[in-house]
Amino acid sequence: MKRISTAIVLTILFAAGTHARTVAELFIAAPDGIFPLMGKNTRMDMVDYSTHSLPTMSETETGGKTRIVEMDDRRLLAQAGTASSVEVAVLPMRSDTLLAVIETVLVPMADSSIRFFSTRTWQELPQKNATGMADFFQNGRIPDNPPRMLFAKISFDSESGHFVFTNTTASYYVESDAPASLPLMKTAIRRSFNGKSWKTVSEQ
Repeated sequence: MKRISTAIVLTILFAAGTHARTVAELFIAAPDGIFPLMGKNTRMDMVDYSTHSLPTMSETETGGKTRIVEMDDRRLLAQAGTASSVEVAVLPMRSDTLLAVIETVLVPMADSSIRFFSTRTWQELPQKNATGMADFFQNGRIPDNPPRMLFAKISFDSESGHFVFTNTTASYYVESDAPASLPLMKTAIRRSFNGKSWKTVSEQ
């Protein structure tokens, strides 16, 4: 079954060419440099197992174990144990389709980074107005005695096409060491990316 299913995936991929639209197709088509711990054959197996609802784990280049735990046409989430995850999302644009890669370290507190790639050239795109600490304070003004650094977990909402930045900074502190400004921070920010810059959609 595995060989047959993989062959079907490849047939769809080659037929779609550069116009592949689903996250599974683009996850497989991406150069190994974008996913250095998951080679193309590993990614093919991961998609195959997820498509058939199999709990089988795949081995990474460093000997770790990973598998896709959630997948729809626009988004997939691959878990690597309890320590990290990789979320991949598709953003159709007017003249290109972007692949968003969200890498999250889950311990000791969740913290994410995000990169965008053109699926025509597979080049990484620069990001204007990237999310920073000021975005989590009212009117973008950082108060006196702010947290030492910002920690935020990023996730993609397939229905809206927005990214949710959930503030996890409080997990960095014990109560006695928390700065006075910590309760003033926003809990989460919802943002959109247009291929060049970020825009805040809502916040809470």
